[in-house]
Amino acid sequence: MANVVTDPSQHPERIVPDFSKPDPVLTFKLGDVAFVYGNKWKQRYFTKVGNDYFPLPAQWDVTHRVWRPCKVPPTTKWWVPVYPADSLKRPTGRGVTAVIRSITTSRPRPCPSGTSDARSAMDLRISSRP
Repeated sequence: MANVVTDPSQHPERIVPDFSKPDPVLTFKLGDVAFVYGNKWKQRYFTKVGNDYFPLPAQWDVTHRVWRPCKVPPTTKWWVPVYPADSLKRPTGRGVTAVIRSITTSRPRPCPSGTSDARSAMDLRISSRP
């Protein structure tokens, strides 16, 4: 998990694309990125607004070396017609934000059940959100 979520201010070498090259799909700057998710097939970028994290509207396709829109296609999720298309206007939920914060700021810890499986701990934190 440690190599999947990256803080670009701590590990700029893990950013795959060149943000200085213009592209119509790329509508944000590297400075807007609070953390990066992914490194092998695609990289998704998240920004921080207040205490919440939001996905930015483009992702880097590592295999094909191109920018692609990062949006949820209509009819793929139950919540798509309920929330705005702009990801910055969607609620994120404190539970998800807490998981992202814990992944980016700490090492995996044993979950309360006593196991050390990071995935179980993450699932537990998501399911126990306020």
